[in-house]
Amino acid sequence: MRERHVGFALAGGASRRFGSPKIAAVMADGRTLLQRCVDTLAALDLHVVVLAREAESTRAASGDREVQVMLDEIAPEAQGPLVALVEALRWARGAGYERACVLGADLPGVHPEDLRSLRARADGPTPAVVAWDGEHTQPLVGWYRPALVADALAEAVRGGERRLVRAVEALQPARVRLSRRALTNVNTVRELAAIEAMEQAEATR
Repeated sequence: MRERHVGFALAGGASRRFGSPKIAAVMADGRTLLQRCVDTLAALDLHVVVLAREAESTRAASGDREVQVMLDEIAPEAQGPLVALVEALRWARGAGYERACVLGADLPGVHPEDLRSLRARADGPTPAVVAWDGEHTQPLVGWYRPALVADALAEAVRGGERRLVRAVEALQPARVRLSRRALTNVNTVRELAAIEAMEQAEATR
């Protein structure tokens, strides 16, 4: 029987440094940050669930695709992305998904082929496969086995842990190296412009 996989676009941040809801920021290709994230997950034939703070604006920023919105009410922004990840993985386990692909909506440099390269390492007993740039781990680009990791991460949260990287690294995940550009997250308008400039430069080579 074929495994069931789900894709999560994590879009629950408060966007304080960006100055406006960054998931609705329009990039040079005409897509919003969230739309690009959703498109990247959908390219892997995944059912896409967006974990966000508000439903209507999230669906508007998702473009033409039909997406399921899971409200981030249980995981307030003040608690950080680790709690959001736990809620996503618990939901995936309860819904019967064997694997969950997670992608932060503020990581527009990640492409479908990057997620496929991580997926190729996700077979077997490995509980999680995450991206890294040779120096830093990025848990919001990864594949997880909800049945194997949801409880462990939840236990870390109950123990007071809020640092996403430390909690995920305790799982001893496999890591796949991606470029630093791919793993650059967008927190400000200037950072978004810099990523777009790098993409345009690469396209003209």
